[in-house]
Amino acid sequence: MKLITKLSYGVGQLSDGVKQASFSTFLFFYYNQVLGLSGSLAGMAALSALMVDAITDPMVGQLSDRFSSRWGRRHPFMLAGAIPFGVAIVALFSPPDGLSQMALFGWMLGGAISVRLMLTFFFVPHLSLGAELATDYHGRTSLIGYRVFFTYAGIFAFSPQVLYFAGLLESMSITAKFAFVFTVNSISQVFFIAYIILLDSTFSDVIDEHELNTSKREEGLFFAAGSFATKASYGLGSFFAGIGLDFIHFPQSASPETVPADAVLSLAILSGPVMFVLFSATVIISSRYPLTAARHSDIMHAIKARGGSRQPVA
Repeated sequence: MKLITKLSYGVGQLSDGVKQASFSTFLFFYYNQVLGLSGSLAGMAALSALMVDAITDPMVGQLSDRFSSRWGRRHPFMLAGAIPFGVAIVALFSPPDGLSQMALFGWMLGGAISVRLMLTFFFVPHLSLGAELATDYHGRTSLIGYRVFFTYAGIFAFSPQVLYFAGLLESMSITAKFAFVFTVNSISQVFFIAYIILLDSTFSDVIDEHELNTSKREEGLFFAAGSFATKASYGLGSFFAGIGLDFIHFPQSASPETVPADAVLSLAILSGPVMFVLFSATVIISSRYPLTAARHSDIMHAIKARGGSRQPVA
């Protein structure tokens, strides 16, 4: 595959990166801490918007699997979602002044639904297109669950939460704290990205096995399921984060010096040990992935011998 093809395809991933950064880092706390929406309502809006994806993701996936045009199966959907996605995300972060709690909840809910829907039109076909561009097992990579697990275990053993529990953060200057947290988060993101690459590559292998078993090539449906699972993790995360902030009585519109010590401790527990246990369960489950390089080679030979043909890339 040519480098320009890889770069052109990779650029499309920026859309999901923008959405993830906006939703996982800014959206919840913007509505809760800046605009004053209660944590429970903000979490409920994030979760409710996710429910729309449960319908639209597989719908768009299967539509793109069966669609035919002079521009291919995937590109028309991607073009339809690209510009409206940008408009929707700007509107989400630009609510009118003076909204009541329920009106602010409605704006967040409607905006989040619009962003997710427009991203679905682009992102699900974009993911499906990747499975058509790369066909070999090693090109997609293989799942390395345990290695990533122990990588995260090592990162957690020098993490900010551990230093906080040990009382070591208190002895560090503000600059040192910032540098430490920034470095640890950067390292963790590198390995998290690697893990996501591995998971996505396994989807393409499973699609090949599905084609062998059913004679159907349905990248859209499979990647729609994967896309929804990813969105579900963020939606459920925001929902439980909102409940958690209300439960520990974390103040709204708070500055660091006004946050009670017990609220900081509770937040550290939620973001440290609790998250690590959940991630460990994910890695243990995904490590059971059964397809090996040899098995995948057999699958591809069987498809070829049967006269199966891949859908045209588009």
